[in-house]
Amino acid sequence: MALFEAADPVTAMEDLLARERAAILHGDFPALDKLAREKERMASRLQGAAADPGSFERLRKMSDRNGRLLEATRKGLVDARQKIKALDAPQQLHTYDASGRRTILTQSPKALKKRG
Repeated sequence: MALFEAADPVTAMEDLLARERAAILHGDFPALDKLAREKERMASRLQGAAADPGSFERLRKMSDRNGRLLEATRKGLVDARQKIKALDAPQQLHTYDASGRRTILTQSPKALKKRG
């Protein structure tokens, strides 16, 4: 990208990490895919960059923060998938009849409808 080629690599990476954070918070997964490729290119530019250690520490903190946000997003998606799966499973109620025999009542799951 020509814009990043002219910019200081550290500043460009800070901008990219800020955009990545915004995409994570907004759930913009297509943008995250694009930003990941950009981040790979920027990382190679950073290897040869001469910057103070404080700049690299800032980048590390921003990257770590984004990593934690991504992990929380992943866990949230896994939890949501499990809850949807549980809603789709037949519901059972264990009860006893008048003579004391155990009986299982099963209710079919309600069909989940997609919103259009």
